[in-house]
Amino acid sequence: MLTILVSSTFNDMQAERDAIHTVVAPKIRRIAASYGESVRLLDLRWGVNTEAMSEDAAAGKVLDVCLDEIDRCDGYMVCILGNRYGWVPDYSRVDSLERHGIVLDQPCSVTELEIRYGILERNQGEKAIVFFRDEVTNLPDDLITKYQDPEEDKRQQELKQKLQALPGCKCHHYSLRYQSEEEFEGIEYFCEELIQSLTALLERQYAQMVPQSEFQRRERLFSGVISICSDGYMPVPEAEEALDCFFQSRNRFLVVYGDAGMGKTSLAARVCNRPPSDFLVIPYFCSVAGVRTVQEDILRYFMERLSILMGEEFPKEQSVSDLVDVFSDMLSRCKHKICFVVDGLEHLDCPEEKSLTWLPNIMPEHIRMMITTKPGHTACLQLRSFGVCKSS
Repeated sequence: MLTILVSSTFNDMQAERDAIHTVVAPKIRRIAASYGESVRLLDLRWGVNTEAMSEDAAAGKVLDVCLDEIDRCDGYMVCILGNRYGWVPDYSRVDSLERHGIVLDQPCSVTELEIRYGILERNQGEKAIVFFRDEVTNLPDDLITKYQDPEEDKRQQELKQKLQALPGCKCHHYSLRYQSEEEFEGIEYFCEELIQSLTALLERQYAQMVPQSEFQRRERLFSGVISICSDGYMPVPEAEEALDCFFQSRNRFLVVYGDAGMGKTSLAARVCNRPPSDFLVIPYFCSVAGVRTVQEDILRYFMERLSILMGEEFPKEQSVSDLVDVFSDMLSRCKHKICFVVDGLEHLDCPEEKSLTWLPNIMPEHIRMMITTKPGHTACLQLRSFGVCKSS
């Protein structure tokens, strides 16, 4: 999975950050998925928990996390610079600079530190995508200072000049026109240019990839989903208790109901990352960008994973009904305790009542099936005959 860090000042770049989250990121994930890869646009300003910390401690944690993530991203960054220089912390109370081998001749903003450490010092301009917002016009008088900082304009211009002079670093220009706090004319152009730049970067990144089978492509995509969603998982005691109950019981099925955005995929990723010690987890994520899923796709994917595990082939050319019988036989002969995870069952491209027609009629005792879906999914009601432990 490729992670690209988004770096900018914060309060004056809310429109751009929101657009990256809602418009740019979904399209880029679909493009990466066409290569069988995953990509994440990482915006740390939303994800560093500094609650109950002093200002100095909070500054230290923000810098620590930012610098660590830059190392993990290895210089892949989207940088957006406007007309504000940004927050300059008290570095005398921060020890993360020494740990990363950074020596400052004078205090600088966090944004400049990210750019210097992630791009300029690595001299890898081809990994950076840089946007300069030249101006925001039509601003009400009370918002001018939010978007402009004349006192630090010289330092901001010097930073821009360093980026422009870096070999391989292409800098884009755009402007916005204020219409309301939630609406800016010109944000569509920004999104289009950023999508084009990120697409070109991905094409360069994946140009030398060895061709993959559909099974390999999906396996890599699912690994990316697990990595991304595990990072955002916040343990919920009730859900953890339901998982423990499920794996210790004789129930074959656990159905997790919840509306969109309630964390079902994160819970599924948690099971994949931290399963009970005696279970092997095989997941299928139905809503992954770039993957159109019907019932047969799930069945064939699970069977291929099983065949690798058991060291045998399965007859891929058989009909779906015959494959169900073969799947049932494979499960009965498999020596491992396995939990199959199907996340987002409602995203299957078929009528709800047919979503689980690929399941064997009899599920062996050493096999578990965890399904996440929207409330009231028709097919899941059929699982009551197996004994269903529900969580929401």
